[in-house]
Amino acid sequence: MNLIEADRRRYSAYYHDRKGEIANRQVVEDWIGTMNGLGKDGRLSSAGTYSLASWKLFNSFEEHILYQDEDVLAINKPAWVISGSGDGQPEAGVVEIAQYFSGDVVLVNRLDRPTSGVIVLAKNEKAFAGVFAQFERTTGYQMSKVYRAILEGQPRVLRTQFIDAELMPIVGGKMKFVPAKRPGTTPSRTIFNPLSTFESASGKPRTFAEFELLTGRTHQIRVVAAEYLGFPVCGDPLYDSGARDRDVPRLMLHSFSTTFMHPILSKELTISAALPQDFAGMLPSGMSA
Repeated sequence: MNLIEADRRRYSAYYHDRKGEIANRQVVEDWIGTMNGLGKDGRLSSAGTYSLASWKLFNSFEEHILYQDEDVLAINKPAWVISGSGDGQPEAGVVEIAQYFSGDVVLVNRLDRPTSGVIVLAKNEKAFAGVFAQFERTTGYQMSKVYRAILEGQPRVLRTQFIDAELMPIVGGKMKFVPAKRPGTTPSRTIFNPLSTFESASGKPRTFAEFELLTGRTHQIRVVAAEYLGFPVCGDPLYDSGARDRDVPRLMLHSFSTTFMHPILSKELTISAALPQDFAGMLPSGMSA
């Protein structure tokens, strides 16, 4: 994969920055010791949702490996596990757990804590640069990231839409849809494909949908769904003021598949993660295929 020298230097800096963000091994081992101690004392439940989710990943790590070779590692991230914890979090994240078992790895992409699904890591600087360039859309190859979501509400017509929307950061770590380009906005491009509609057990209208990201902006799907389409992702407390009043276990957003060109082998890889039980359980029987 051909990268200009300026890009190589930039990706090298990103790679070393991301290595520096990973919590050191002693922090991870201290967390493991704490969790083991809680387990022996019968107090594991006191660790909290986040640490318990990370602990389950730690104890079943091999089952969550979707793809692995000498250069690339892909993990099926459970909901509530942070992508990377650094030294400031009380629990290990995906990258810290992966490094504990698989050696030197660096995050290529991140997922929000409540989002599940495919997350990609690189095992060396060359692999990181090759994959990250595709995620950043600076190569000629068109990689693909597809998410599946359950939305509140139903569109009148089930049709695929190409959405070209300007987004702007606002207070509280949120993004906002802006109708026209202006200073401070960032363009986003999304393909929205509503797969089917259904009613929840309590009679609420909902939509099972796919989103393909053609750009990678913060909360891109969440803000486009809520503010552009008018159908927020179920369980989204940031973009749906009524989310906490609904019987939804978490943000119903799942990184379903990622397709990219292998940075060393020059072959196309498609890595997919099946819908987790909490997500599939919200859909009518047979709809989650």
